[in-house]
Amino acid sequence: MNIIEEILRLPDMTGVIKARKRPVLLYGMGNGAELTDAYLRSRGIIPDGVFASDGFVRGQSFMGKRVLSVAEAERLYGDFTAVLSFALEGEKRSAAYDFAENHFLVCPSLCPFGGAYDADFVKKNASALAGLHDRLADDTSKNALGQLLRFAVTGDPKYTAALPFSAPQGYISHSVTHIDIGAYDGTTALEYLQTNKSCREVVAFEPDPAAFARLMHNTSGSHVRCVNAAVTDRSGTAGFSAKGSRASSLGGGTDVKTVSLDGFFGCKSLASPHEEIGSIRIDGEGSENAIFRGAANLIYTSRPSVCTAVYHRADDILTLPRHLEYQLGSCDFFLEVKPYIPAFDVFLYAIPKNPSFYREFI
Repeated sequence: MNIIEEILRLPDMTGVIKARKRPVLLYGMGNGAELTDAYLRSRGIIPDGVFASDGFVRGQSFMGKRVLSVAEAERLYGDFTAVLSFALEGEKRSAAYDFAENHFLVCPSLCPFGGAYDADFVKKNASALAGLHDRLADDTSKNALGQLLRFAVTGDPKYTAALPFSAPQGYISHSVTHIDIGAYDGTTALEYLQTNKSCREVVAFEPDPAAFARLMHNTSGSHVRCVNAAVTDRSGTAGFSAKGSRASSLGGGTDVKTVSLDGFFGCKSLASPHEEIGSIRIDGEGSENAIFRGAANLIYTSRPSVCTAVYHRADDILTLPRHLEYQLGSCDFFLEVKPYIPAFDVFLYAIPKNPSFYREFI
């Protein structure tokens, strides 16, 4: 029995909700709760109500239902099934752990731009996920994937404990340029410079105007070159949903400048001279596939180490490794699952085994 077969023997979240035959309440409001409500209904589960932590109730209503406090939910429904409908990062996860000590809590992992990490996803892609598990280069990464998929199947928050992870040496041990796509307020760019003190420069792309202003302020005086543009597969403009947060993404009413990495760095062909790139971090809010399409020449010639988000669309965790192997050739893969409920902030590192084509031949 391989690890995926073992994981699929665990009780799946929607089956457990139905088997309990208890009232189902959404825990939280907003866009996350709307997505959770639609997900549950698509699986034949109709939520009975909505509740929120005491500080967020304030007499509100949501989707035609009065938002209850925890005490009101307990009084009205007794033993109910709570379905977490908002995100908790880092130490804030303790709120879910504390709540789960006295209540039955499940946490679906709905990907922001399509699909879900759930039992159906794992069943449908069992062979591919087993192959990805075998391709990961170390036990830490394999354990991370196992924990991620156990959480996906069960929705049990106990499978979101923080796991140890250190960025692979190939990603942080060069003296040329690092690219940060989706740099937000500059935190990741500055963290990279702190980790790789030999890095010549970070080129940080951020399209959201409010986030870009913070990026400029926070990185002033450092070796960070800030670019106010969205990275995709073509240069021009595109609609953008600017929220001033990490949730900003392409698609919306405000036009922003777009660039491709090949265009920005002058890589019109494999023979085009260009700035050498040692590593790339991609957190493209659903645009990852387009970013790779627009960076084909740059990636092939420089063969940088790449760290990419693989959680914005459920299929990304399977399609993006193939993209990377096609463009980089033989490489080692590492998986980082950051402490987050639901399964957000999952990153794949690809470290090429072959030398830079650009460095060797141009």
